[in-house]
Amino acid sequence: MLISRFFQAPMSQGEFIFVLIAVLLLLVGLAGILVSQIGKRKTSNDAIPQLQHTIAIPGVATWSIELATGVLTTSAAFVEMLGLDPAADTLDHLLHAQLCHPEDRAGYHAAIAARAGEFEYRIRHARGHYLWIHCRSGVVQGKAQGASRLAGAAIDITLRRNADLELLRVHESLRLAMEASQAGHFDIEMRS
Repeated sequence: MLISRFFQAPMSQGEFIFVLIAVLLLLVGLAGILVSQIGKRKTSNDAIPQLQHTIAIPGVATWSIELATGVLTTSAAFVEMLGLDPAADTLDHLLHAQLCHPEDRAGYHAAIAARAGEFEYRIRHARGHYLWIHCRSGVVQGKAQGASRLAGAAIDITLRRNADLELLRVHESLRLAMEASQAGHFDIEMRS
């Protein structure tokens, strides 16, 4: 019933934002599965096809950083997400640092140093605009004692962030309109 209504009737802005956020949360959950599989390091032969399928989901990219050297390795999907050509361009640590939004560089480096499980930052697309990226990561143990690298998944959440900003803008416009009208209003919380 909900699915048939979804495809037949136009959605309100609120419904669209709700559906958009639900889809993005689903992608974040799938990325979490990917990171947990990488972090365990012991994958059965049955889990490998599932992991490969998860990695191939559009809008999900993988990355890893060698903790001893700081060398960044990204999937072709990460390079494509930024509008670059995977055959010609390599996203190394220096280029990534240049593309990272100036206001987010310190937070990005702090998250990597702290081996944070989740963090968000902005990065410049090849066309000049910024994308919001949500990362989930896990520490991968090497053969020697201790952590050897941080590996994770990155998801482009620009649409969700833009929807959040639009929702704030609409809320502020409504607040200003109500304030300017000097009309009385109230909220009722109905309990069943």
